[in-house]
Amino acid sequence: MRTENSIRNSAFALGGQFVSLLTGFIMRTVFVHTLGDDYLGLNGLFTSILSMLSLTELGLGTAVSFALYKPLAENDEPKIGALMHFYKKAYQLIALLTAAFGLLLLPFLDAITNGVSDTVPHLTIIYLLFLGNTVLSYFFSYKRTLITAHQKHYLNTINESLFMFIQYVIQMAVLLTTYNYVLYLVVQMGCVFCSNLLISRKVDKMYPYLKRYKGERLDGETRSMMKTNIVSMMFHRVGSVAVTGTDNIIIAQISMAVLGLYSNYTLIIGTIRTVLSQVFNAVTASVGNLIAVESRERQYEIYKNINFVNFWIFGFFTVALGQTVEPFIALCFGGERLLSQGVLYISLINFYLNGMRLSSVLVINAAGLFKQVKYKSFIEAIVNLGVSLFFLIVLKWGIYGVLLGTTVSFLTTNLWWEPYSIYRCAFKEPLRKYFTSYAVYAVVTLGAYLLADFLCGFITLGGWLGWILVGIVSSLVSNALFFLLFFRTREFGYFKEICLRYGHKISNRLTRKGE
Repeated sequence: MRTENSIRNSAFALGGQFVSLLTGFIMRTVFVHTLGDDYLGLNGLFTSILSMLSLTELGLGTAVSFALYKPLAENDEPKIGALMHFYKKAYQLIALLTAAFGLLLLPFLDAITNGVSDTVPHLTIIYLLFLGNTVLSYFFSYKRTLITAHQKHYLNTINESLFMFIQYVIQMAVLLTTYNYVLYLVVQMGCVFCSNLLISRKVDKMYPYLKRYKGERLDGETRSMMKTNIVSMMFHRVGSVAVTGTDNIIIAQISMAVLGLYSNYTLIIGTIRTVLSQVFNAVTASVGNLIAVESRERQYEIYKNINFVNFWIFGFFTVALGQTVEPFIALCFGGERLLSQGVLYISLINFYLNGMRLSSVLVINAAGLFKQVKYKSFIEAIVNLGVSLFFLIVLKWGIYGVLLGTTVSFLTTNLWWEPYSIYRCAFKEPLRKYFTSYAVYAVVTLGAYLLADFLCGFITLGGWLGWILVGIVSSLVSNALFFLLFFRTREFGYFKEICLRYGHKISNRLTRKGE
C-alpha cells in the first residue's frame, strides 16, 4: 500500500508540476514582453523577501507532519484532532507575526529595491499585495499537512495545479489587455485564497472527527516532543531560508535588470528542481510510515533504492539542462537576455548538489532527525553570506561570487552533515558507503555531461527543431550511459520490478475497461 501511495502521489506531482511548468513558461514569456526586466527582477526580489519572512513558520509544518505519522497509522482520532487544533492556533499566530514583520520593512522598501521605484510605480501597494497573499495562506493551508501526512498528497496536487492553471490564464489575459502589474497580483491573491479555501473544506469532509476533537489537548509527552522538534527545526529553517533567500537580495543590489535576467535561469532550473522536489515530498509520508513499522535493515535498503533514483533523476536533468537552457531562453525571451555561460555552469552545479541531498532530507523529515541537523543550516547560511560578500566586494566577481557562495556553503555543510546524521542515527551504517556511491554517481554524471556536450556540438540546426534535437540527444546519452553502468545492480532491479508490476496492473485495468 505504501508503494502504491508513493507511486500515485509522485505521478500526480509530476503531472501537476508539468502543467504548472508549461503554463508558467507561457506566463513568463507574456510577462517579459509586457512588463520588462525591472518588473521581473522585482517579482523575484519580493518573492525572496517573503520567503525570508516565512521564517516565522519555523519548520512547524515538518514537525507536525512527523507527529501525525504514528496516530494516522493507528487511526488515533483524538490525537490527530489535538495535533491539528494545535497546528491551527500556531498558524494563526504565525500569520499575525508575518504581517507585523512584513509591515516593519515598509520604510526600507526603496533601499531594498535599489531605487527601482523610479521605473516601477505603486511599489508599496505591490509589496503589500505580496505580503497579504502570504499572510492569508496561513489561515487555511495548514490543513494540507494532514492530507500529505495521510499519504494523499495527490489531492493537494490536483487542487494546486487546477488553481495555478486558472491563475496563469487570467493573469495572461490581464497583462495582454491592461499591462497592469497590480491587477496581476490581485488575481494571484484571489486564486491562492480560493485554492486554500477549497482544500480546507475538502479536509473537513474527509476528516469530520476534527470538529469533534477540536478542543482536545496534546498530552505532555507529545508536547515535549513537539517543543524539541520545533526548536530544532527553527535553527534549520532560519539557515535554510537565509541560504535560498539572500542570493536574489544581493543580486538586486548589483542591478535589478541583472536579477531579472538571472530569474530566467532560475525559472527553468528552479522550476525543474521544484517539480522533482514535489516527487520526493510526495513519498515522505510513506517513508515515515515505513520507519514507524519496519526494521532498520529494511529502512536502509529502501533508502539506497531511493538514493539511486535520486541520482538517476538529477543526473539526467543536469545533463539535459546543460544543453537546453540557454537555447530555450534565447528562443523564448531573446538572445540579448542571456548571461555568460559561467552563470549556467555554477547554477547547474548547485542544482545537482542540492538535488542529490533530497533522499537524505526525506529520511531526516520522515524519521524526525531534526535535532541532529539543528545547527547545520544556520552555519550554512553564515558561510553562504560571508563567502558571497567576499567574492562580490573583495574579489569583484559580481553575480559569479554570489552563486559560488552557495556552492561553497553546500560543500562545507550539506555534503557531509545530512548523510552523517542519517547513517549514524537512523541506519547505524558506516558513512564511507554513502560517499563511495556519491562519488561514483558524480563521476558518471560528469562523464554523461561531457559526452552529451561533445555530441550536441555536431548539431547545427537552429530554432525549435534544433532545440528538440539537442534535448533528445542529451537525454539519450545520459539514460543510455546510466543503464549500461547500473542495469545489473540491485537498486535498478528493485525499481524495474516495481515498474513492471504496476505496468501490468495498469494494463489489466485498461483491458477490463475495454471488455
